[in-house]
Amino acid sequence: MSDPTEPSPINATERLRQLALDCVLGDLDSPATASRLREGLTTVVAALAGNALQPVARNALEALGAAGSEQERAGLLHLGELIDGLQVALARDHNQSVAPPAVVASPVASSAPQQAATPAAVSVPQQPTPGRDAEMVDLLIDFVAESLEGIERADTILLAAEQTSADAEQVNALFRVFHSIKGVSGFLDIAEVTHLAHVTEALLDQVRQGNLELAGEALEVVLEASSSMRGTLEALRKAATQGQPDPTDAALPALLVRIESASAAAVRPAPVASQASATDATSNSVSREPIASTAQSGAAAGGPMEAPTTAAAVSGVEHRTGRVRDTVKVDLERVDSIVEMVGELIIVESMVVNAPELSRLATAKLRHSLSQMTKISRDLQNATMRMRMVPLGGVFRKMTRLVRDLSRATGKQVQLDLDGEGTEMDRSMVERIEDPLVHMIRNAIDHGIELPEERRSLGKPALATLRLSAAHEGGSVAIGLSDNGRGLPRDKILKKARERGLIRDAGEALTDQDVYALIFLPGFSTANQVTEISGRGVGMDVVKRSVEDMRGRVLVDSTRGEGTSFKLIFPLTLAIIDGMLVTSGDERYIIPSLAIVESLQPTSEMLHTVGDGTELIRVRGEILPLLRLGTLFSVPAAAQATEQTRCVILESAGRKLALLVDDILAQQQVVIKPLGNGLGNVELLAGAAILPDGRVGLILNVDRLGGQLGRRRGANNDLGETAA
Repeated sequence: MSDPTEPSPINATERLRQLALDCVLGDLDSPATASRLREGLTTVVAALAGNALQPVARNALEALGAAGSEQERAGLLHLGELIDGLQVALARDHNQSVAPPAVVASPVASSAPQQAATPAAVSVPQQPTPGRDAEMVDLLIDFVAESLEGIERADTILLAAEQTSADAEQVNALFRVFHSIKGVSGFLDIAEVTHLAHVTEALLDQVRQGNLELAGEALEVVLEASSSMRGTLEALRKAATQGQPDPTDAALPALLVRIESASAAAVRPAPVASQASATDATSNSVSREPIASTAQSGAAAGGPMEAPTTAAAVSGVEHRTGRVRDTVKVDLERVDSIVEMVGELIIVESMVVNAPELSRLATAKLRHSLSQMTKISRDLQNATMRMRMVPLGGVFRKMTRLVRDLSRATGKQVQLDLDGEGTEMDRSMVERIEDPLVHMIRNAIDHGIELPEERRSLGKPALATLRLSAAHEGGSVAIGLSDNGRGLPRDKILKKARERGLIRDAGEALTDQDVYALIFLPGFSTANQVTEISGRGVGMDVVKRSVEDMRGRVLVDSTRGEGTSFKLIFPLTLAIIDGMLVTSGDERYIIPSLAIVESLQPTSEMLHTVGDGTELIRVRGEILPLLRLGTLFSVPAAAQATEQTRCVILESAGRKLALLVDDILAQQQVVIKPLGNGLGNVELLAGAAILPDGRVGLILNVDRLGGQLGRRRGANNDLGETAA
């Protein structure tokens, strides 16, 4: 590499970016990487000719020692941190058009004695508005996704550190998260993220060296740093995809001051002669230290120092219980395309297998081949569906942080117990389930959980418990949220419902499930006052609509004074559904298996009709409302005689109903197709499916069928009042 003809901060910055990326992504055990880093540092020294920072880079190069030596490896471990300090200094020099500041804090905490001074106001380098090309935007989006995963891991460690002190390995893991973010964000020229990661990493380095305890204010500011980083990264991803300038955070300078104040409180070791001489050698604009001695001090605090890693660096390797699994990144659109094509393959396969032409030609060999084709097709379908399955652990860990912040904001003591984090769901559903859980937890803490003093007076422990769980139940996923708080106030809910005209009587005839269902109505709230957390009657409405959009349902159970539990039941995936194929006249319909309780052959003695024409059916002593499928969809040839029908008992929103159909054909798995526009009122339908014989079967929306009962009851009441 040739030296630049004209020294330029811009030229030096570009070289530092490349060198920083090599430090983060390179394998420091590789001689080729070490040689490349040494050569890159040599070009940086040349690029800084005439700059006050050149002696810093030169001394770092000399500190590497001989190629292949232990001194070189120790120096390379901390080369990235020195590069970050140089980048910050050059950025300030370029943005402010003044000489570099007298001191730029090095990311590597010096082992030399320092005076703990109160930091002055922090000046954050101005966030650039880069004209990124498509490739750079892709890199940025990948960086944001990987960084958010790292922040989730950091939050898990930090929240655990509030209960028990973090050990050396956990502190090292925290350090690596922020160091990795800093290195790649520096390469991508994201100034705010780089600066925040830089000062947070410096604080964590003090913790690594034993100079500072990760507790109190230090722990609090690192938690706030992770929250700020998450918000900035998410805003950055949105801005990058929309071609907008990089966002800025007005609260960042104040947070940086708090972090540096906490870092300045570190208790540093007493000086020794060798350290003092090292300090004298670091009077340049970036504080320096003998890199080898720093590596030794880091090893003493937290074991052997490890090379910084990012999700990008290890995207091909997954570490779990000592087992290494090879993985590859694939665009989600490609996965969706494969799933869709396999769905089409299953449809065609069913049509071929059930073709009447083949049944007439069937031989033992042909039947065997068709059976093998069906088996392979189903295995392929299951394999492609598993490609979209992801565990719920990521969403659950976010709820841990939410509970922690809300409990502090409300002055309540709440702990969150998690169970079933490894339960897997379709990726698209996992992404959409976060909002309902957030609203439910906010309501549980604000309304359901009592203040510590009130709990003690009731004989309860001051520390309340929220339990968030997930498990597979048959072909569905059940997510539960329960608390040991006040429970739902039935009387208060009924009073509010009467005030809003939702019910006309005292409500004694309503079951608990009917009363609890009222809390999901838009704008319904029993809160005495509106707070920043809840009280507007919006949250539970969002929960119900979000769950129903994913073909799920919500079950509520509550005991006054003991607590409330919610159960959300979802299908495993939105692309395929297990259903019962039924007929009404010449039409075919599919009832989701998730909603079916049982099916039976009714008799005329089981059916009853009340004065307003409403039909009921008695099933083992239980009276259930009855709907006829043919009547709902105006099917002309639907059977009317009871003995010619079949009855399917369904459950919707905690209530049972009976549906009369002409016949039950089969239980099968179908690929869901959305209904297009222009079909009129399709409220009672959830979609359609192509059946093995090539016909179209309509998928029933069981929740909407339950709503038909409420409308019929209300219409009958209105007719009765009019007649009176």
